[in-house]
Order: sequence, then structure tokens, then C-alpha cells
Amino acid sequence: MAKEKSKFNIKDQLAGIAALIAAIVAIGGGFVKYGEITTKLDALEQITGPNLAPITK
Repeated sequence: MAKEKSKFNIKDQLAGIAALIAAIVAIGGGFVKYGEITTKLDALEQITGPNLAPITK
């Protein structure tokens, strides 16, 4: 009878905690990916293109 009275059992609590952890990991992964893209863009901005001056003559 005690089990029927308690609507929030341990299984529901663990499922909620797992969902919260999954959301935090997903958000953290997004920040990591953003950092990687920013680093790649910064590296590409530093690269100079080829010298096309001889072609235009």
C-alpha cells in the first residue's frame, strides 16, 4: 500500500536526473563545437592567399 501512495518513486527520479545530465552534456557539447569552429575560422583568417600579381600582368 505504501508503494501505491508514493507517486514519485526512485525510477522516476533517476529518469529525471538522467534527462537533466543529458541536457547539460548536450549544451556543453555545443559550446565545445562553437569553440572549435571559432578556432578554425581564426586560423583561416591568418592564412594569406597566393600572390596573383604575375597572372594579372
